[in-house]
Amino acid sequence: MPARRRILVDVGGNQWLGSPKALLDHYLAAGAPFDEAHIFEPNGLDGAPSTYYNTTIHVHRTAVDVGTRDENDILQWLQNTAREDFVALKFDVDNDFSLGPTMEWGFLADLLRRPEALALVDELFVELHFYAPSLRWVHPTHSMKQAFDVLRQLRACGLPVHAWP
Repeated sequence: MPARRRILVDVGGNQWLGSPKALLDHYLAAGAPFDEAHIFEPNGLDGAPSTYYNTTIHVHRTAVDVGTRDENDILQWLQNTAREDFVALKFDVDNDFSLGPTMEWGFLADLLRRPEALALVDELFVELHFYAPSLRWVHPTHSMKQAFDVLRQLRACGLPVHAWP
């Protein structure tokens, strides 16, 4: 059955010319444009259009929660999509104050514990911080090997997953 809607969910959009436009352009160039894009960015997106090459853009000026099961929980919000929809999800939310495990690790753990949410995601882009002093990432909880093992395991389960950026 063909996808009913093609939806981009960009959690941590940062700036319009950053991930939102890059992901929309990536799929557009592949001949698979989105019908709608939902960009979650608490600071808003300066310069974001309301439509972009026939894609309706929704900017949600809110932070997201992980594992709370409340209205700000991104996996609760994902229930607005359907299994027959094609959903590409990008998750990259961090701040200058993050030390230790970042929100992305918690998000992945919650996603894997919720098969009903995981079944809604067709392609995943995620940034996983790990201990890498040369990158100025000092997250001692996770190693580079652990980060790539998680990506490998998700791919082995059949989910197309990409390290972001």
